[in-house]
Amino acid sequence: MGQLSCAVTPRGQGDCNDDIRLPNYIEHAPSHITKKDLDYLQSKGALGLPHYKVQMKQWKAYWKYAYPCNPILDPTEIMNIMQGHKSRTKISLFLFQCVLLVGRLFLDIHEGSCTNSVHLQAMFQKIRLLYNLGWETNPFVVLKSLLLMTWFPQSVDESKGQAYWITQAVSLAFRIGLHRDPSQLDIEQRLRSLRKRLWWCLYVRERTLNLDAGLPWIIDENDYDVPMITIHDFELVPPSCGFEDNIPFAELGAINRQRQIALMSVERAALMVLVGRLPSISIHIADRSKKRPGKPLLHTHGQRLNKLSIDEFDYSLDQWMNNLPPEVNYHGSNSLASWVGDGQLYMHCTMLRLSYSIVRLQSAALRYLQNKSIVDHRSRKMVSAACFLIIDLIEELNYHEYSAYVPLYGFSTLRPVLIWAIISQEQNIKRYQGFPQLLALQYKVGKADPYYLLFQSYLQHKNITMKEDTLYLSP
Repeated sequence: MGQLSCAVTPRGQGDCNDDIRLPNYIEHAPSHITKKDLDYLQSKGALGLPHYKVQMKQWKAYWKYAYPCNPILDPTEIMNIMQGHKSRTKISLFLFQCVLLVGRLFLDIHEGSCTNSVHLQAMFQKIRLLYNLGWETNPFVVLKSLLLMTWFPQSVDESKGQAYWITQAVSLAFRIGLHRDPSQLDIEQRLRSLRKRLWWCLYVRERTLNLDAGLPWIIDENDYDVPMITIHDFELVPPSCGFEDNIPFAELGAINRQRQIALMSVERAALMVLVGRLPSISIHIADRSKKRPGKPLLHTHGQRLNKLSIDEFDYSLDQWMNNLPPEVNYHGSNSLASWVGDGQLYMHCTMLRLSYSIVRLQSAALRYLQNKSIVDHRSRKMVSAACFLIIDLIEELNYHEYSAYVPLYGFSTLRPVLIWAIISQEQNIKRYQGFPQLLALQYKVGKADPYYLLFQSYLQHKNITMKEDTLYLSP
């Protein structure tokens, strides 16, 4: 893929050469970046951008697939910058590179490429160079960029994986006071809403990633007082106000569509507040380096819940589902026909339902674990039902060619199967009629999954060998 490079100079020390330059909406190098730093970054390709057409393709992919689930950018502000309208700021190169990375991830998956390709690894390393060198000094821009870096899929046990980057983001958010109620700040209402959106995007991403990784929650419910986000915190802009064909925000569409996207963000935040009431569950398969790994185990982190607490949680979860606005609950429609022509919106609504199903599995697994000293067939059935509801949704997404996106949104496609299999291990897993097909599906959509290596260890423990879409069970 061709690169557009530029001899980027510090602000106030000249411009790019006349032949090749960065887009005029990208900031010059910060004044604290030295010539030596620039030469080093240039030698590593960290200052290069794809050709304009490729940029726009990746940029549009971000707005189409990532923004609806994590609306951290301000479309109106970005639009004004890119169109040269009255804006005193430009887009940070660091942030721009992060957006392009996320867009590239979705494009590569859509085109059938593996998300751990050499090109994507190199792209991520260039972004890390900019971060480590302290390219960006605006803490809000750094925070947005860190959130985008968490989209890069890595193994669940990677030391500087997604959990590391979300921890850095949360730490920065508390340092800059983002966890405080913005209504007390002497700023215009639009900026208050932007702060609320950024906080709740951070909150949702932290809960989502740590739920999936089985890590303790970072954000304590007693440590912030930001009011719950509402539909009024989103600026809904009619396409006639500047969403031209050559500007990627056409991907957001008409007012009704923007409203649906905003409602999903509100409901996702409310769901993740519920999640914070549950302990997290981690998966351990000991001695993975040995030929015969140890027995797979589930561990909880946080205060253990009794049956009454889990019952109360399940009731709250049911209330959340029952009160979903009809605009974002496609199961409330007569059929999928209402979504024909807007596959992306259908996908985002399905992802919201998938989030609910994964939380339901978490609750069912905790119900089993708090009473695992006895054989609890009812709890096992609840785990199985929750797991296979997830599989049904993934199969549905797979039918529409969206299933491979699931890990990018923070949910492993393999983790639910592992939880179900570990809890059901006293039964003969290999005799389960649907197990081969289920594993084949997970293999197909899970190559970029954070639990892929752990899943292989589990298969080794069970003497199960899998090649492509075929499963071989050892006698």
